[in-house]
Amino acid sequence: MRPTRPKNISDLLCAGALSALMLALSSSALGERLPIKIYTSADGLGSNAVSHLMRDSRGFLWFCTRDGLSRFDGSRFVTYQVGDTNAPPGIEYILETRKGIYWISTTGGLYRFDPNAPIANGTSGVGRPKLNAQWMTDWRGFLHEDRSGNVWSGGDGLYRMTEKDQKVSFERVELNLPANSDRAFGIHVACDGRARIGLNGLAFKPGTDDLRESPIVLIAEHLIGKGYDVKIHDPAIETSL
Repeated sequence: MRPTRPKNISDLLCAGALSALMLALSSSALGERLPIKIYTSADGLGSNAVSHLMRDSRGFLWFCTRDGLSRFDGSRFVTYQVGDTNAPPGIEYILETRKGIYWISTTGGLYRFDPNAPIANGTSGVGRPKLNAQWMTDWRGFLHEDRSGNVWSGGDGLYRMTEKDQKVSFERVELNLPANSDRAFGIHVACDGRARIGLNGLAFKPGTDDLRESPIVLIAEHLIGKGYDVKIHDPAIETSL
C-alpha cells in the first residue's frame, strides 16, 4: 500500500523573525514549558518500544517499532505490516535514499520499498495494511547513505551494500583494526563531507570506568591515528569525547 503525500505545512518563521519574537517575550513567558503531546500505542503507534525514527522527503515521520512500521502524517498514525503474515513484526531501522528507495531492516531481514511501484492491495492477518515491500536478504543492521550515494551498514564491522539485478550484497570494508576488537559502531558524514565514526561505550565492562584490557580503547587509538574523526560516548567515563 503506497502512502499518500501529507497536506502542505506552513513555512517556518525565518531565523530573524524568530529571534525578534524570542526577545519580545517577557521573563515569565520564558519560564513556561512548551506544549508537549505524548503519543503511544493507544494513538495508533505500532508499539511504545521505538528503535528508530526517520523523517522522509515527503514530510512523513516513520517509526520503527517492536510491532510494525508506523507512519505519522502530523495528525494520525498508520501502522504497516512489512512482509507476509508470518514475518516477524519487529522493525529496527529505515533509510530513504536519494533515489527515493526505502530500505527497511527488520528482525526478519532487509526489505526494499519503492513508493512509486504499483500498489499491491491487501491487509495482513492482523488487519493492518501491508506495505508493498520486497524481502531482499536476511541481513540486519543500521544503514547510512553517503554523499556519493553509497549505502553502508555496520554491526560487527563496516560493510558497503551493493544492489544489482534485484539482489543485494554486503562487502566488508577492512579497517585493519586490532585483533579481537569487533564492536558495533555507527558512522556519520558531517556537513563538510568528512566521515565521522561514533563509538558507544569505552569501558571494559558496561556501567563502570574500568578501561583495563578494553578492546574499544585500542580501536579508538587506531582510528584516531589513521585520521578519522572519532566521537566516543560512555556515561560512566567523564573524558568521553
